[in-house]
Amino acid sequence: MSCLILMTVLCSVASSPRAALAERRLAAARPAEPSAAGRAWSRSLAAEQAGRLEAALSALDALPQPQHSSYAALFRRGWLHYRLAHHEQALIAYKAASLLNPRSIEARLAMLLPLMAQERWDEVVVIAEQVLRRDPDDYLALSRLAFAKFNSQHFPEAEAVYRRVVELYPSDLEMRAGLGWAVLRMGKQPEAAALFREVLDLSPEHESAKAGLQLATAPARFLKYWR
Repeated sequence: MSCLILMTVLCSVASSPRAALAERRLAAARPAEPSAAGRAWSRSLAAEQAGRLEAALSALDALPQPQHSSYAALFRRGWLHYRLAHHEQALIAYKAASLLNPRSIEARLAMLLPLMAQERWDEVVVIAEQVLRRDPDDYLALSRLAFAKFNSQHFPEAEAVYRRVVELYPSDLEMRAGLGWAVLRMGKQPEAAALFREVLDLSPEHESAKAGLQLATAPARFLKYWR
């Protein structure tokens, strides 16, 4: 009889509202199983972290629709192709992402990476200027525009953009050194030397500034062939 009473009590407790509420809370606390998309993303991220870039790219193929063709997937494919030096594929993926979200600034900025890797400076200028029409102080657009202008040997324009970046980001030593090089290529040795010294005062081992200062303080007759 006592066993029967005990079973009755246990059953009543288990079926009570309080017990049901506790069970629901316990179920809610259990980690949800990742979705198919979540598992594909996890594999891709883990593979990239391990340096297996091809595997990271292949993992995205397991994404179901609509995630397979989503902005995020296209953007990540662009990044992985870029890291693999598949520059044309990276550009295609970033362009596709930009078409999906025409207002995306990050997609346009990302397009600059494979273009710069291929030294397609004119295209870098076009896209960087598109971004700057929407966000005139965007750091990446300005810095990449300055780099493109310098590498296409438009030194006065490069100087103007570098000055703008340095004005907005005064502690950026790379941009200050870039300004020094643009000024130097225009034949302004004393000004270039002063800029390189400013960089070296803060970063004595800055290789670009050291090389620039050496040229900026060289006799002028040595520089006429370099320019």
